[in-house]
This record gives sequence, C-alpha cells and structure tokens, in this order.
Amino acid sequence: MRRVSSWSKPISFATGRPVFDARTAVALNCALRIVGDSQLFHMPYSQNAVIKAARKKLIASGRGRHLLGYDDYTDFLESVVKCGLSSSILDAEMVLFANAPEIARRFSSKEGTKLGTVPSESERGCY
Repeated sequence: MRRVSSWSKPISFATGRPVFDARTAVALNCALRIVGDSQLFHMPYSQNAVIKAARKKLIASGRGRHLLGYDDYTDFLESVVKCGLSSSILDAEMVLFANAPEIARRFSSKEGTKLGTVPSESERGCY
C-alpha cells in the first residue's frame, strides 16, 4: 500500500470516488483519537512535516492494531453524509484535506489527551 495515494488520485478523477492520501488519512486518525476513538486507518507516507510528525505518533501508539483501508474510509465518508454532516462524500473529503494540518497540529499538541466523546449513533440520528 506504499503508493495508495498515487493510484487513488487517477481513480478519483475517473470515477468520482474519494482520494485516499496521507493528509486525509492522518487527519482522520488524529480527529478520531482527539475524540477518544481508537480505530486506525492505514496512512500513506507524507512529505509534509506536520502530517509526517502526527503519522509517526499515531503509528507508535497503534502498533499491533488492525488498520482500516480504503473501503472503510469510503464507508466512513458515506456515514458522514448519511448523518447530515456533509452534503457529499467529496465535500467531506475536501474539508478533511483542507483542515488536515490544523487537525494534525492539535493532535500533536494534545497527544494522549481525550478531548471529547463520540456521540452515539442514536444521539446523532444515524443508524
């Protein structure tokens, strides 16, 4: 999976499916950790220093865990839309991508600190 972000870009352009790259994967993992969720998505390599530093901390804290992949990522984005948190999968991905450096910075500065809890599906109105 070393080149997953490279091949997911042309697939995205051809099919309209979301891109799975280092920024979105690391940002999603950081956001999940910030709210106390221990799931971990595979994270492609990055050259961005902020993303790279957060990825390194996530990998260290997630050793031995089952890593979620691209299908899980698209399922997650679909659930974001289903819950009314975004109008489309690509919009959800765009917000995640655009905010990735800030999410990674917040995670790195709050590493190990649970900042909140994830509302249950019934509390969010999602099933």
